[in-house]
Amino acid sequence: MSYVNELDSRGPKLVLLDIDLGSSLTGFDFLTFLRAHARFLPIIILTAHELPTTIKTAYFVGASSFTVKPYSFEDWKTYFAVLRLYWFSTVTIPPYISIS
Repeated sequence: MSYVNELDSRGPKLVLLDIDLGSSLTGFDFLTFLRAHARFLPIIILTAHELPTTIKTAYFVGASSFTVKPYSFEDWKTYFAVLRLYWFSTVTIPPYISIS
């Protein structure tokens, strides 16, 4: 997490965050941390399941968007094409603003 603290204006323009990080730290924990350091950074939650409680928690903690992971390679290609079009051609993303 020290990496995030050192980003300044060179940081990412968009984050894809899986809920399952394979450790004791969850995607929700990391999302909370990111929101404390980059309030306007678009953070898209990825998960394998579309459970209503998971969706609600994601938005409550600060997700910009909630998506279900594609399964096939072709679906991933479509997912990234749509993601890129929406977040980099349609939406206006604010510059990196640190609130710490």
